[in-house]
Amino acid sequence: GGGRPGQRGAPSQRGEHETTDNAAPSFQTKLQALQSKFSVNISVPPRNQRGVDQLTVRGSPDAIEAFKTELATLQTIFESDKADREARNHQETLAIEERFLPRILNT
Repeated sequence: GGGRPGQRGAPSQRGEHETTDNAAPSFQTKLQALQSKFSVNISVPPRNQRGVDQLTVRGSPDAIEAFKTELATLQTIFESDKADREARNHQETLAIEERFLPRILNT
């Protein structure tokens, strides 16, 4: 469709496309959405800084509490997604007699 703001697939002000249902939004897009949704300012340490696991959130006490609730929900979802990915990516190596391989591969 057209280039109206907020429309899926429409270019944003920076020329990037917003997310679609089958594409994960970028980190920056999620961060901006959370800041907008809760009227808070979120400071994130640089990605190259190892061992840092803290965010700094500025805003009203109520907004920060609402953000913390959302963050806990997101963490639960992310852990569930991680467990699901790990379950679907289980791998085993099976020993098959060489004489059966052509039959298995040509079915």
